[in-house]
Amino acid sequence: MVLPEDVTSTPAADPAHAARPAERLMLALLEQTRADLDLPVDALPRLDALHWLRSDDEAWPLSFVRICRHFGIDPLAGRAALLATLRR
Repeated sequence: MVLPEDVTSTPAADPAHAARPAERLMLALLEQTRADLDLPVDALPRLDALHWLRSDDEAWPLSFVRICRHFGIDPLAGRAALLATLRR
């Protein structure tokens, strides 16, 4: 279970913090999204990834915006970087 404090705290500089399961999950979501963007244009996982990536909803602890903010990434810049890699 991912608790709110697992995704809302600011990352610490120590290596033990990077090994937190919630952060591994967040990184896995970003990696899976990137992989799904390489799928054919009409593939359902790709469409789901685009929906998640383009959403500004912050209600879900694992939303794109909240994950970006957790890691100190500007959500607009992160979104633009991922969308720039889209397979057409």
